[in-house]
Amino acid sequence: MLDLPRSLPAIRNGLDFQLGILTDWKKDFRDHPFTEDVRYFVDILQYCHLAATACIDDQFDAANKHISRAVKLADAWLQVPSGRNVRENWIDDHYGGIHSDNFNMQGDGAIMIAEDLSDWEFTAVSARATGEYKGKPINYDDEDAATLSRMRALRACSEAVIPCCMEQKLVTQHKCRVAKHEIAAWGALIQEI
Repeated sequence: MLDLPRSLPAIRNGLDFQLGILTDWKKDFRDHPFTEDVRYFVDILQYCHLAATACIDDQFDAANKHISRAVKLADAWLQVPSGRNVRENWIDDHYGGIHSDNFNMQGDGAIMIAEDLSDWEFTAVSARATGEYKGKPINYDDEDAATLSRMRALRACSEAVIPCCMEQKLVTQHKCRVAKHEIAAWGALIQEI
């Protein structure tokens, strides 16, 4: 049987920290005249992080609900004009202190999660291909397949955050949909077990 990534507790702590920051930003919405694109940005990040957290917690229904919401928001975000290039938004601080360094922090956290899970996935797929895990024979079973699928869903949720932080709306939409498909694949495997 495959071991879960040793970094999962650290990933969970990082996601909880990021969600705390997003919660603080949402509180700031009451005090600052944020542009609509920033509101979508924050909501998409929040739902992607919530979906990732649900993947860690092995909660398929919650992950599916949160990523479905992120997909709807990403679809709508495409129609919202970006205010980042409007000089008055910077002068009047319609971003309430949420600027590129804050976007980068969210993106950097997502990149670290995706890289870590990609390394783990390589190990898991190698074990499946060779029939050997940590130098011992392994009988790769349905639970291992579901675990691998769940970690792929977690990685996909994190990867959806990266283009969002770069304000690449079309790529964000695509990555959110990829995450939704990965979560659906995980759900299908759960039903088979």
